[in-house]
Amino acid sequence: MAWLAVWLALCGPGPAHGQEAADADLAAAWGIATHAILSNTVTVEGKHYLLAGAHQFHTLWARDFSMSVGGALALGRYSTVRDSLEVFYASQRPDGLLPRTVDNVNIYWRTLLGLFARAPKFEAPLKAWFDTENGVISIDANVFIPWASAEYVLASRDRFFASRWFASAESSLAYLEKNYFVDGLIGRQPPFSDWADSVKREGRVAMTNVMYVLALRGMAGWAELLGLADKALEYRAREASTASRLREFFWNPKLGALTNFEGDDHLTADANLLAVAYGVLDGEQAETTMRTLRASRLWWPMPGRATTPNYKSSLKSFNVKLAGIASYHDAMTWLWLTAVAARAERAVGNCQGYREIMAKLAGRIAKDGVVYEVFDLKKRGLVPVRRLLYRAERPFTWSSAQFLESARSGC
Repeated sequence: MAWLAVWLALCGPGPAHGQEAADADLAAAWGIATHAILSNTVTVEGKHYLLAGAHQFHTLWARDFSMSVGGALALGRYSTVRDSLEVFYASQRPDGLLPRTVDNVNIYWRTLLGLFARAPKFEAPLKAWFDTENGVISIDANVFIPWASAEYVLASRDRFFASRWFASAESSLAYLEKNYFVDGLIGRQPPFSDWADSVKREGRVAMTNVMYVLALRGMAGWAELLGLADKALEYRAREASTASRLREFFWNPKLGALTNFEGDDHLTADANLLAVAYGVLDGEQAETTMRTLRASRLWWPMPGRATTPNYKSSLKSFNVKLAGIASYHDAMTWLWLTAVAARAERAVGNCQGYREIMAKLAGRIAKDGVVYEVFDLKKRGLVPVRRLLYRAERPFTWSSAQFLESARSGC
């Protein structure tokens, strides 16, 4: 029962009855999240793919999959991670753009049919899809997939994969640098094209650029594994200069955190939590960011709310308004953000905060018996989203994997 030893170390000493309850929740949540990863893994022509969900998101989605790699690796699902990464590289356009999704049907039909429990089977022949439902190119796969690949390569030491796909990963970053670079950062991002794709985030977006820094860091480690010393030094230097430029451009002293995207100063959880958790922000900026987040609505009743205050209606896509989920990427709560919040607390040395968040997260998952995608905050607490035209995906791979990644080691 390795997970129990991890949790005991994580929680530290405490009242016996409280510890027993925490252990019970962890046991249940670990099992539930593990089942989500296993049940959302499908086999097509002998290859294993980790899909985003079981219903409307029963598809191989670049960002969802990439953010699930750490959790999948925690379960030893190396072949699933490898196969899923390889199908993205195999589908890469000649100019370097990586797909947003890989599927056998259009994502619009899959989402619609999945909401009514009629999700098409994920099967061959698979096809690459690059556009969003808003008709724009999605570019963030070009940072997510290289970063996730580096996570896999450094964990598995898979030199065959590392040698085969290194040039493809370089090509994906070169595509961004050629077409979207603005003063040292990824800019000119199309609207409605990152993970918060119900919101008109455009131009230089903090989340995309935090992931770009992590991709450069990953490429340095990948190059070192291949013995490419000069390449590794180049990527280390680029990581440092890009991180410095990111802090210079996005840091907002008045906000006490990274700003959301150029021209917008909403307080968002995504970029800030990831930047702290992965050390893109450190020292006083990391501490200040965490104080800002803890004092905000993003932290209540537990971390996970995406944005505060709510976006104005003109920044939101018609699709979410039609489905009755206009607050999808602002007031709603996402458990993957809760999990990253725990790691961000750990990164600044706040072990008590880490334990408290993990206890709430495990308790939430244990109570529900499944990992839901997104929650409304009602008077009675957090409730999985359910509308006439939309129901929260379940089990949701991204949040399941992030819980596993956060729970695998203590503080």
